[in-house]
Amino acid sequence: MPTPESTPHVPPTAAVVGAPTLTRIDLALGGVVAAIAFAARLAYLFEAKACPLFHHLIMDARQYWEWGGRIAGGDWMGDRIFYQAPLYPYLLGVLRLIMGDGVWNVRVVQAVLGALACAMLFFAGRLFFGRVAGLLAGLALALYAPAIFYDSIIQKAALGTFFTALLMLGVALAFCRPGAWRFALVGVSLALLALTREETVLLAPVLGLWSLLAGRGRSLVSRVGTAAAFGLSLALPLGLVMARNHHVGGEFVLTTSQAGPNFYIGNNPQATGLYAPLRPGRSNTPYERQDAVELAQEAMGRTLTSAEVSRYWSGRAFDFIRNQPGDWLHLMGRKTALLINAYEVPDAEDQYFYERYSPLLRGLSRAGHLGVLMPIAGVGLVLAAWRRPRPIILYAMLGTLCVGIVAFYLMGRYRFPIVPVLILFAAGGVTLLPGVLRSRAWVALGLALLTGVGLGFGANVTFYSRDSQLAASFTNAGAALAGAGDDAGAVELLTQALAIDAGAPETLANLATAQYRLGRVPEAMISMQRAVALRPDDPRLLQRLGTLMGELGRWNDAATHLARAAQLSPQDRDTRINLIGVYLHLGRWADAVDVMRTTLRYEPDDDATRLRLAWTLATCTDANVRTPSAAIAIVEPMRARVPLPEVHDVLAAAYAAAGRFPEALTAADEAARLAQGDAGFVQEILARKALYEKGKALHEGP
Repeated sequence: MPTPESTPHVPPTAAVVGAPTLTRIDLALGGVVAAIAFAARLAYLFEAKACPLFHHLIMDARQYWEWGGRIAGGDWMGDRIFYQAPLYPYLLGVLRLIMGDGVWNVRVVQAVLGALACAMLFFAGRLFFGRVAGLLAGLALALYAPAIFYDSIIQKAALGTFFTALLMLGVALAFCRPGAWRFALVGVSLALLALTREETVLLAPVLGLWSLLAGRGRSLVSRVGTAAAFGLSLALPLGLVMARNHHVGGEFVLTTSQAGPNFYIGNNPQATGLYAPLRPGRSNTPYERQDAVELAQEAMGRTLTSAEVSRYWSGRAFDFIRNQPGDWLHLMGRKTALLINAYEVPDAEDQYFYERYSPLLRGLSRAGHLGVLMPIAGVGLVLAAWRRPRPIILYAMLGTLCVGIVAFYLMGRYRFPIVPVLILFAAGGVTLLPGVLRSRAWVALGLALLTGVGLGFGANVTFYSRDSQLAASFTNAGAALAGAGDDAGAVELLTQALAIDAGAPETLANLATAQYRLGRVPEAMISMQRAVALRPDDPRLLQRLGTLMGELGRWNDAATHLARAAQLSPQDRDTRINLIGVYLHLGRWADAVDVMRTTLRYEPDDDATRLRLAWTLATCTDANVRTPSAAIAIVEPMRARVPLPEVHDVLAAAYAAAGRFPEALTAADEAARLAQGDAGFVQEILARKALYEKGKALHEGP
């Protein structure tokens, strides 16, 4: 018989399987926890309004908001396989449809969801470890600074917290009394969580096996029934998304097609464990999918499907793992260290930046962080193993979540799904500790303390300063203000960013744009040139410098910088369009035609460039470039497909250049008829028609 020193019996504070239920007292306490959580979140929202980023959506938040707007506008299906997790944008779409376009309304709804998550974690803690542990868990999440922050931003993290807590409640109910409806709750919760945080789908086999094995003394029929309930409730939401992806993209993609690129970002020779864009300087959300596709297609030399793009990047990551196993293991060690560290790796919006504007968040973050939670959870991880019944499923879930996170790359909001599980273990450890002391279970106590100290040390090692992203936050805020038209405010914030980090090219480029719009042209030019000097091969910076040069009338300099940008990034449409305009202004017709033809190779449906090309071939002053027959061949097929006056106007000019004046007059009359309502355009068409009536073609020069 085991002795207390070897395998002590810690009196369980949660009843055994089949016993615990939630009473009216528990429901009332859950309401109290939710009220406290909501009050904290609402108070923070009022304080956070002082932060400049609060009122301007950037990067992922902006993408989600625009996506939600399209859904609210009726585009429920979309036209491409999902690249980002879809559930949160659909929530935004529904909320905007019901409540209008106010961002504040969404933040308040997220605060409600966060408060409900705290209540559900209380219920889960109550069922696993007892009422006191449940209260500790619910209140810990209610006042946990990162939870309050993530619940407030326009990000899927808020929805992820809600579904993680719902999943924990479902697991706790099934742990206490396995049953079909309880495992159905587990399955649907996991499906909805996976449609918010894709890597959590790794929990499916773990929970699926548990649904079959959980509970002593159950019949085979009962076990098959709970497994079927779990599997069907999991499969239905995910199956609907797979069917939708196949409908719009022709491929059965489970949730999204970004797993491969994200896996490569987290596992390549240059990886640090943090996010880095596939192309340097292109960390803005709209570029992520574009860059992943373009780079993969360039490497493979053909057009790829979404699944093929994902497989390409996964393959490159596995090549790195096979060829440099030592480097990869070192990288995995670093990512594991970041996983347990107190530092909340920021995305575009940084908790530590918001703390500068919120005394409440700043105060709660003194103790409400992983550096405090992790060692307490470490104690609970050991002590919970000594109680009966052991919550083995919690260990399995925590381990699986950790593997899913470190397999990719670290951000604070990406790792947040482990926080509710850690809170449960921490609360359980606190309530189990008195029993361990009374039973003098020194082995258990010693292992718990060693685990807590070890995890506490790892959690509190300084990897990054809390202000390490401060300059980036000022830059993001400045760019947001510039985008909203507040250039003076943008200059102020961007100047603060440069005071912290004077060598930030993006900051200098944003500053140049704001300075130019304020009429501070010499300063704008200096800022933009400094940006390019710091990163001379960045096509986006070269494009912005070239565009600025063109706006200042320095056309030859503009052509030089834009041509270099187009050479470095031939797929970039803005660069090519600006370069075409500069070449046309300089009368470099052949160069302009070459760039237009390149544009049509990349974008064969670009009718605006097609018309521009035809106009140049019909009207340019260089006889070596002017090719009326080519212009006619371009425009004639467009007449029926694009019934616009511009098409007939260009066709008239092309016919005139070819000496086909009767046809030119007919096309000009049709152009004028279609342009009725635009008097200025009609006058231009008629002036050109007058030339054709005289048997003259239109030739335009710079």
